[in-house]
Amino acid sequence: MQMKYGIGEFKNAYRPRDIKYVVGHKLIKKFLINSVETNTLPQVLMFYGQKGIGKTTISRIIAAGLNCERGVSMSPCGICDNCRSIFSGSSPDFKEVNVADKTGVDNIRSISETFKFSPMYLNNKVYILDECHMLSKQAQNAILKDLEDTPKNVYIIFCTTSKDNLIPMLLDRCYDFNFKALNKTELNKMVKDILIVEGQTLNSDIIECLLELSQGSARKLLVNLQKVLLSDVKNIKEASEILGTEVVHQYDIKQLFKAIMMKNSNIAFKIIAKYSYEDCDLIRKNLINYFGGILLRVGKQNIQKASRISYVIDVLSSNIDNPTKGIFINDIFKVTTASGKAYV
Repeated sequence: MQMKYGIGEFKNAYRPRDIKYVVGHKLIKKFLINSVETNTLPQVLMFYGQKGIGKTTISRIIAAGLNCERGVSMSPCGICDNCRSIFSGSSPDFKEVNVADKTGVDNIRSISETFKFSPMYLNNKVYILDECHMLSKQAQNAILKDLEDTPKNVYIIFCTTSKDNLIPMLLDRCYDFNFKALNKTELNKMVKDILIVEGQTLNSDIIECLLELSQGSARKLLVNLQKVLLSDVKNIKEASEILGTEVVHQYDIKQLFKAIMMKNSNIAFKIIAKYSYEDCDLIRKNLINYFGGILLRVGKQNIQKASRISYVIDVLSSNIDNPTKGIFINDIFKVTTASGKAYV
């Protein structure tokens, strides 16, 4: 179940302050829980992965967990003075810095020089250096020595969406963890839990669209979920008005995929009938990408299904430079009437 911390934007109100409420990342969470509880947490960590999946959230929980007055753990109480000062960002011993705004050598040196000072109020000093891939090569080199000479009660957590932009010597000094995009099962449970807390319900088609639009990001899901709940939308059409027409595209692309795989041209044509010339061109390209993603997952596990998907991609790609609605309809007719087995 999701915990709600106050009112306001969902992305803040539902931001976990206890590791057990963090969605996904099972093995990373297990490592952090065990290392914190056994006092073996590495002093320099590197969290990398796409935006909105929990890197900074877990970093804040680590900071609070190392300093909670009720004891060190990854389930800080959240109400003691230490926890509150960390989650509010008011403690002088807890620094969360977006280094995208401080990419130069002088800026990073001014930060790293404070690593050597003992904490004033907390038991442990914690730095979160977000967007660290934006640091210049010179700035990354400048911080290396400070990472080696860090006092025992100082912890540094780098967060980045682009690990490849970091120099090897910096990476060598970190325990790095790959935060992967959240899957639909994890995100769906999050939605269901929040709807219970909020005392609201949503059409299953709208939930499916929210999951598609999130692209594995909890933050993006929370932003869009709040928009549809506060707008009191009842169906896909209303959802498209508040979230954008791409919602309908994503929903219908998935339905088109099912219709093509089931060789149901009637359903496919009903979907296409809703769209204009320009939209059909966009849908063709998105449909090719969608089939391509499915093909990568199917691979050698189901040769017949993979072969059919590959055939559909070939047909749709053959006329990608002829973006007319008529040709698109003809291609859909071709792939929904071709001989071969239908698939769910």
